[in-house]
Parts: sequence; C-alpha cells; structure tokens
Amino acid sequence: MWLAGVRTPEPVADLKKHLPKALVELERIRHVLEAHFKDVQDFEFTIQDGKVFMLQTRNGKRTGAGGSEICLRHGRGKLIDWKTAITRVPADQLDQVLAPVFDRAALKSAKAIASGLPAGPGAATGKIYFNADRAAAAAHKG
Repeated sequence: MWLAGVRTPEPVADLKKHLPKALVELERIRHVLEAHFKDVQDFEFTIQDGKVFMLQTRNGKRTGAGGSEICLRHGRGKLIDWKTAITRVPADQLDQVLAPVFDRAALKSAKAIASGLPAGPGAATGKIYFNADRAAAAAHKG
C-alpha cells in the first residue's frame, strides 16, 4: 500500500456510515493522542479489514484564528492551563485574528460556483478570470 497524498480524502464523518467501529476506535485514539501531547494532532491512518492502523502523528498546524479557538477550548477543558494556552499562538499569527473576513450574511446569500479544500482564513478581493491567457494579459496591463 502506498501513501502518497495524491488523493483527496473523504470526510472522516463518512466512516459512521461505512465503518462505524473503526470510527469509534479512531475517536478513542484521537483522545489518547491529544491527552498525551496536550495539543491538536494531525495524524495519518489507514483502515484495513475494519482495523485502524496509525501511520504517524504530529502537532496540528493552524491559522491564528484556529489556534486561538483551540487554545480556548483546551483551556476550558482543563487539558492545558491558561499560561500554556496564551503561549500557544505565536505573536506573528495574531494579526490573522484581526484580518478582515467575509461577512457572514453575505456568505449565506452567495451562490457557490466551485468547491475546494480550505487553505486559510480571510477574504479576497479583485477580479476573477476563468481563462489563463486573459489573467496573464490583465496582469501584464497592471
């Protein structure tokens, strides 16, 4: 079996339909890892014949806003104390918490034209081009 990261994974929640026992085991493992490392874990696993195999784990990367939320939850849940929580979000990520984001009301009324995996927080402005040649010409014009 190859693990190359070339496929988009299905949501873990879909395991509830297909492999409910594996999902229960995965949740148990997640709790053990987060309690041990006292941080959110980004872990890789595979399931073969209904059995969960852990491949690797590491502390999860996150945005400033995501890190702030996670630290608050861990502090409230007594996983870490408040002194540890306030040091978990690097100072250079705090500007992300203050960055402008899409208006929630506008998001609800917007029509989706595509979908993808999330990459980070914030909002985008400008013109959209669906043709590479037109985008390059517009960029050349400034």
